[in-house]
This record gives sequence, structure tokens and C-alpha cells, in this order.
Amino acid sequence: MPPVVTSLDYSRDGKLIAHAFFTKDVNGATGYLARPLNLAIGLGLDGAITGVRIVEHHEPILTIGVSDKDLAAFVERYAGLKI
Repeated sequence: MPPVVTSLDYSRDGKLIAHAFFTKDVNGATGYLARPLNLAIGLGLDGAITGVRIVEHHEPILTIGVSDKDLAAFVERYAGLKI
């Protein structure tokens, strides 16, 4: 089992509310040209993605005008979707 961090809500008696993990620990994800791509993902107990952040990437697309901010905005659109 890959490393997962659990999130507890102490305002609700410490109940488990979500999990967080890095994609590199789950599937060794790669981006374009098979370079490392690592996302931090929050996953609610209902299977909904609670948040996504880019931790590491080496995407050459940035050389043609796509910014880190653009990439971050793209992955953040996954928040709220269910797996």
C-alpha cells in the first residue's frame, strides 16, 4: 500500500475526513518525454478529489508560453470530481 496521510476533523470528534497522497508513490506518473510528474492529491471519503497541487514537473511545454500558473489552474480543475 502506498504512503497515505489521513486527515482528521477534530471539530467533529476527530473523525476521518480525507486522505492525501503523492502520485509518485502510487503510480510513478510521468509527463511528456517520460520525465517525473508528481502531484499532491487530497481525496475525500466519498471518492471526490478535494484538491490537487503540482509538486514536481519538467514539462517542456513551458518553453512555448504555458506558465506554471496555467498548469496549476489546469490540475486544480479536478477538485470536486469523483474518481
